[in-house]
Amino acid sequence: MRNRKLRSLALTAAVAVGATAALVAAPNGGAARRPDLSRLPRAPKLTTYTATIDVAGYIDVKSERDSTNRCSPGQDVTIEFESAFELGRPRRTTISILNGIVAGGSVAIAPGGVTHKGTVAAYRETNYCPPTKPATLRAPRCTSGKGRLLVSFGTMASEVPGRDEELAPLARGVDIAIGRVGGRVQDPSCLTYLTSGLRPARPKDGAELSVFETPASAVVLPLRANDVDFAHLASGATLRRVITLDGACDHVLIGRAPPAEASDGGERSKCTVSGRVYISIRRTS
Repeated sequence: MRNRKLRSLALTAAVAVGATAALVAAPNGGAARRPDLSRLPRAPKLTTYTATIDVAGYIDVKSERDSTNRCSPGQDVTIEFESAFELGRPRRTTISILNGIVAGGSVAIAPGGVTHKGTVAAYRETNYCPPTKPATLRAPRCTSGKGRLLVSFGTMASEVPGRDEELAPLARGVDIAIGRVGGRVQDPSCLTYLTSGLRPARPKDGAELSVFETPASAVVLPLRANDVDFAHLASGATLRRVITLDGACDHVLIGRAPPAEASDGGERSKCTVSGRVYISIRRTS
């Protein structure tokens, strides 16, 4: 009985070994082939370190509109929008780089760190000539406000790969987001002179522009740095950038060009932007 059980176990083992060999054997009966491990997903590459970030700057807009005419209601108005922001001191943050995707792990916050001011710099009006009764015209009213400053940065949304992308770029650009939270909204009669908004000359850069005229407004700018710059930033080293804004309101050039003028059809108008943003990121670990 005992010998019969041993023979049965030996037969079962032989069958199992034979099945395993058949799975790895070459189709033509040649040598067994090794399993292909190249298709297995790679382990994620994560780099994390602490850093400090300091940001300061300004963005100003000058908007001019002239609809005056002899014996006709019209207004010649110049509005100046001024915005300024600063963290006040370097703020601690955590930077994470996962497979080339950069994320500022924590957001730097400064209470009262962003201000916005609108000013009627010049005003003149024309109206109907007598005996026609003049029309009622109202001059714009501008106010000022301030709020908390929020700063974060990370890989540009346009450069984050999708699921179907097989080839990743050699380096991915990083942008910085500067936002305002809280405070007063600019008077609508003043905002009328900013209704067209601020538009970057290169939309594909993903930039967003404002003068922080509302409590939820923000500015997003390309940092002119990429994930490789952040990954290779040595402990104690500092990454510094100065970003310039110049040009017409509907064609803002970021970092490179002299101002231009914008015209708005029949109404004589001009709107220009100027600004500087100073950024310093220092690795501390």
